[in-house]
Amino acid sequence: MRNILLIIRHEIVTMVGKPSFWLTTFLLPLIIMAFSVGSQVVVNRMFEAEDDRALLNGEATAPAITIGYVDQAGLIQEFPEGFPSQLLRKFDTEAEAQAAMERGEAAKCCASGMGAISTVVLALCGQGSHIVAQRQLYSATLAFLQGPCARFGIDVTFVDGTEPGAFAAAVQPLSLIHISEPTRPY
Repeated sequence: MRNILLIIRHEIVTMVGKPSFWLTTFLLPLIIMAFSVGSQVVVNRMFEAEDDRALLNGEATAPAITIGYVDQAGLIQEFPEGFPSQLLRKFDTEAEAQAAMERGEAAKCCASGMGAISTVVLALCGQGSHIVAQRQLYSATLAFLQGPCARFGIDVTFVDGTEPGAFAAAVQPLSLIHISEPTRPY
């Protein structure tokens, strides 16, 4: 028994004598804690600004998100009653939209169709919103409308895009209509 106590004592003295013991036991956790507390202080100071405090308390309104779109075919004639039309800005050509982004008047450009679709849907729709879409969709778009949209409480009605009047019959007040070009089978 005495030998075991001597071995334990020797291990403790040896371990405490090493700088790595002090570094990993006290100094490293202290550094991590300092970064954590420091980041919290920075975040708290950011929210102490008057504009931010008013915004968080609901006394001020956040600037509206404006989404630019190009409708070269002229399909969008008017927005439904009650739709906040200031959310959208129409550009006649993609070049005009690009120029507006360069001037800082518009700030969203998507590199892919799925980026554009998900941005528009999540910006304009929320819980209780309704989307009408054709059944014949790109598989990723279909998965997005059936998965994340359903989880966010967005109701999606799929219609046969080849049937005349199918979209009109499925539209509810303040519906978003998603029409896609002829799709690939994947």
